[in-house]
Amino acid sequence: MALLASLAERPHPRLGRPAADPIATSWWVDFWSGQTSLANGRPAPVGVVVRAYDPTGVLAGVFTVTTPGWYGLMPVCGDAPLTPEDEGAQAGATISFSLNGFLAQPRGPEAPTWTTHGDRSEDVPFLFR
Repeated sequence: MALLASLAERPHPRLGRPAADPIATSWWVDFWSGQTSLANGRPAPVGVVVRAYDPTGVLAGVFTVTTPGWYGLMPVCGDAPLTPEDEGAQAGATISFSLNGFLAQPRGPEAPTWTTHGDRSEDVPFLFR
């Protein structure tokens, strides 16, 4: 119980507030992992909320952990090219992630990248810090 209390929802590190739901678009890349863990090495527990952000801080995806250590498939929305709003990522953009509002560190070796519509990302595990 203390672990879940320490994982209470926090504001996004750059936005300074919890983000609402992502804006759904017709463009996405799926991200997933079965190796998402906390700093103590334990798998991320059920109920942890994984959020994905484009480089400008726009919330582009959200997934609630239902199996310890696993998230996804999580569609991370892309920017709709025919609208003036920034709804999500563009090809080549590095995606940042948070676990309950805490910045998550990708385990690499490469940065998580939004590639092209319909792609499925390689396994992108995170370490909660």
